[in-house]
Amino acid sequence: GVVCRTLGDGLMAMFGAPRAQEDHALRACHSAMRIHARLLVASHQLRRLKVRIGINSGEVTVCEIPNDFGVVFEPVGAVVGIASRLQNHAAHGTTLVTAATRRLAGDGIETGSVRSLRIKGLDAPLQAFVLSGIAARQDQRRRAMAVVGRERELTVLDVVFQDSLRSRTTLLAISGDAGIGKTTLVGSFVTSKQKSAQCIVVASEKYDLAVPFQPIRELLSKLLKLDQGHARGRRSATVSHRPELASELKAHEVALNELLSHEPSSKTFPDLNPQRRRVLIADAIKAVLAIVSAQKPVIIAIEDLQRADTATISLLDLLTQSAADLRLLLIVTFRPGFAYDWGALHKVRHLRLEPLDGAAALTLVRHLLQGAVGSALEKQVLARTAGNPLFLHEVVRGLIDSGAVGGPPGNRVLLDENWDIRTPPSIVGTIADRLDRLPPQAKSLLAAASVLGDQFDSNILQKVSGLTVADLQKHLSLLEAAGFVIEAAGSLDPPSFRFAHGLFQETSYGSLLKRHRQRLHEVAFQALRDSPPARGDSPVEKLAHHAFNGALWSEAFPYCWEAGRRAASRLAHREAATHLENAAAALARSGLQGSRLEDAIRVRLDLRLAYLPLLRLKKVSALLAEVHVLAKQLGRPDYILRITGLLAGQAYLTRGPAPCRTLCQQALHLQGEASDPQAKVAPSIFLAQAQYGLGHYRETISTLQCIMPLLNESQSGAAFDLPGRPIIITSYWIAISHAELGQFAKALAMANSIITMSDRTQPFDYIYVHTAMGFVLSLQGNYQAALEHSLKALQVADEADISFIIPVLASQAGWLLATQGQVRAGVALARRAVRASEKIGVYAGRSRWCARLSEALLLSGHPREALRKAETAVQIAAQAGEAGYLSSALRLRARARLPSGAFGACLNDVEEAHLIARKFAIGPAIAKSQFDRGTILARMDRLPEAREAYRKAARRFRRYQMTSWLRRCDEAAATCTGEAPASPHPLVPRPLLADPRYGNP
Repeated sequence: GVVCRTLGDGLMAMFGAPRAQEDHALRACHSAMRIHARLLVASHQLRRLKVRIGINSGEVTVCEIPNDFGVVFEPVGAVVGIASRLQNHAAHGTTLVTAATRRLAGDGIETGSVRSLRIKGLDAPLQAFVLSGIAARQDQRRRAMAVVGRERELTVLDVVFQDSLRSRTTLLAISGDAGIGKTTLVGSFVTSKQKSAQCIVVASEKYDLAVPFQPIRELLSKLLKLDQGHARGRRSATVSHRPELASELKAHEVALNELLSHEPSSKTFPDLNPQRRRVLIADAIKAVLAIVSAQKPVIIAIEDLQRADTATISLLDLLTQSAADLRLLLIVTFRPGFAYDWGALHKVRHLRLEPLDGAAALTLVRHLLQGAVGSALEKQVLARTAGNPLFLHEVVRGLIDSGAVGGPPGNRVLLDENWDIRTPPSIVGTIADRLDRLPPQAKSLLAAASVLGDQFDSNILQKVSGLTVADLQKHLSLLEAAGFVIEAAGSLDPPSFRFAHGLFQETSYGSLLKRHRQRLHEVAFQALRDSPPARGDSPVEKLAHHAFNGALWSEAFPYCWEAGRRAASRLAHREAATHLENAAAALARSGLQGSRLEDAIRVRLDLRLAYLPLLRLKKVSALLAEVHVLAKQLGRPDYILRITGLLAGQAYLTRGPAPCRTLCQQALHLQGEASDPQAKVAPSIFLAQAQYGLGHYRETISTLQCIMPLLNESQSGAAFDLPGRPIIITSYWIAISHAELGQFAKALAMANSIITMSDRTQPFDYIYVHTAMGFVLSLQGNYQAALEHSLKALQVADEADISFIIPVLASQAGWLLATQGQVRAGVALARRAVRASEKIGVYAGRSRWCARLSEALLLSGHPREALRKAETAVQIAAQAGEAGYLSSALRLRARARLPSGAFGACLNDVEEAHLIARKFAIGPAIAKSQFDRGTILARMDRLPEAREAYRKAARRFRRYQMTSWLRRCDEAAATCTGEAPASPHPLVPRPLLADPRYGNP
């Protein structure tokens, strides 16, 4: 660390700057503990000092302040203030660390009690931990990582080990970037050889660089099985501790004692030159290895050799030359940049670890996410980490820490559909440490390249950096050799390059000051605009990015708008939202918004369509409020009508069907004044949704049939402010309304007709079609076929990152999985639906989603929680006036109450559900309420009444061709008369699918 300020009664030090350190938090903790330790053994006067320390970690701004003696580094920011206040709260003789420091230091430190502190300037209490110690051998306590995709490397290790068994000492040098998996690979191999060899793993300790031979000393202690806790007694105990070795090691006792002692003594070791000492020590170690390897082959692994002192490396060289005929495999690992000539050894192998390939990386991601998998999330993680196992682990850990992914290990679930992958601070430190080792010009060039994005053309980079062509090629070659950039596939002349990891680009970009970054973007925009497009591509997205970040507002608006529309057409919703947000901001900052109200309205309407799939409903509400004001300023009736219809659709999602119906009626009244009949398409669809939610299924069908003549297959959803084609959405609501009424022939005909209109290349349409088919089949009782359609739709929704349909799909698929015996997976999906709706503020349909979760919980054997969810479903449906949902929720609450024996309350619920179903003429719901009434009466031993209820239910099930429900009814009636059921119960759990993406066992 660097002492950057000294005060009369204290000092401030910073770590990780002015040069980056990947372990800055751990270094700070080491320093704190050593200060306390030194004071404990200091003189009496020093021991009277009351020292307390506070440590906090995070981003700061470091100012370089020159003075007469050099440069003073002054860190400023909230992180500094919190560390100072933390120090004030620490007890004398202790150190307090924040959660950020504790997380970054990881297993390297030990902490004690937790304190919740009120810090001036912070709204919430701050968690602080007492630093109690440094973990022993923290390099050996790294988190275990799964070994994935390293079959070839493990085979090489095994072949090399077989060579060493033929009395030929073999050295295997393994190199690879930080986090590439060297420790994991060695650990897995050593574990597999524990029975056939004596295995010893040591590491070069980065905090003991001043101690010569540190890894060799640890190695020898493990070979001789010495007590690690008695370093001072080793000199006299080395041979006596192992009497069976006394005679063979007598000649080397002085050298062994000298190596094992922390305090070299000229009395026991001759006053020889360093080279001669190393030779004697190497001979001694060879003697120990000869004795040990004669009994059993030996595998020695020395990790992180790049940290070792020169004396250790020279000793290894001597040892490998003199001990060439032992059954010994010596493995050393190091990072690129460490170079040593092992040519003197007759048997040496080199192994370079590369990033995991696509399949192996995907396997590791799924192993880490453990069920909380969506294809869009997987793709983002893979793109950001480029197969580096440590980066994969840290990014997934960041998703868990942020709350996007949760649940116990082995049963992770996706908690936030609006997940965002951020670069973990631990990775930033690792990458920044590597960046700071580059020559200044190469580092500046990499920063300039980071402004151009993940991939860049060398001719554009040359204009942005201002380097000559020769210097550019020289520094690009250096960056390529260092593993930061690689030449892009299919690159032409001049070549294009891309960053080896997206995290390299992000970290390098983050190191730029704002004004420098803005200037580079401005130069990049001008260079791209004035250059011919590469390979015929239109660089709209890049021009938009550079114009906006270069504060060129007038140029930024049209490019950002076009880039947003292009991204939306590819269903890249997150990218579309970013570009369109930038377009709206650029228009406002350009000073042109007053004369371009229509553009301001249109860009916000486009942005609404990008927000909807991402379930950013609060932002949609704010957008529509802005647009409504702008439309009134513009004075265009067609825009006012359009916005009123969109406000109705938003009301359906966030406030319920009743407010939606009112707004839709206003929009349709306004439509009477408009000349375009198609202006009523969107308001009619929103009105039909509200009518469906209120249980008016016949009105839903009637409303939508009025606009069917206006629709055709070629019309896009964007033209009507809809996420999918209007003919698909309209047919969806008609099909499920027919199903609610028991008109399954019409419902299936409608669902089948739209299946032919879509494929997977049209995700929205594909999802609507298969969701409709799954719903119709599930209402009819064909659960297996319904599940197949629902899972198809859910898979495409995850792949295309279409979050707004997740509550509907996850609820439907989860309940159906539970009916097929996969109760754990079903409950997890049903919970995801309810959690998503609550988090993003979706109100419409929440009663049904709670009811389906309740039913899945009933099937999984959790009646109490099922009853609570059923109560919630009843309450929501009653408040919103959702008659159809209320009827099914009441029947569900009756079934959830049944195990408690509250038969009277159960009958009341079923009777109320029956009355609602009759009032709205919902035939299948009437039949199901009669069936449930028979079940309750049978439990009360009122068998004649139960048989009559089953008879009435069966008559209706037969009318609606609900064959599986009819079979259930016949079985239940047969049970009442004492007859054996004719066929297995259709809800008996049975396995259907075993898809690990949904957390199935």
